[in-house]
Amino acid sequence: MKTVHVSAAIIHNGDAILACKRSDEHMSGWEFPGGKVKPDEKPEQTCLREVKEELDVELGSIFYYDTVEYDYPDFHLSMDVFICQLGTNQTPTARVHSELRWLSRNELLDVPWLAADTELIRGLGVMWEQLFWAEHL
Repeated sequence: MKTVHVSAAIIHNGDAILACKRSDEHMSGWEFPGGKVKPDEKPEQTCLREVKEELDVELGSIFYYDTVEYDYPDFHLSMDVFICQLGTNQTPTARVHSELRWLSRNELLDVPWLAADTELIRGLGVMWEQLFWAEHL
């Protein structure tokens, strides 16, 4: 099975994280912004590049959170996930997604996440305070 290596950004702002709705028909649902890691890139670089391309924003802080491994029917996904904050005076714009939503902890399961993101979302709900306390970011 083919492996696709991607990086994804969990962008935290205030008491919410950014969810992005995919606009393609191949895989519909909600996800974190990000994309494929190029052969000459580190996953952190991919995360920064993809967020700039998809949302037209610069990130401030970024730190590694987890790697998700998931088997879709036609490929294996290896997704490096980073917790991020927006840079100063940055506002995301949906350039490749059909919709953006800021979700609080209580709203995490209000959207249909892509399968690979589901366990990640549950973990975020459990670890919310530890992950998003102000001094940490």
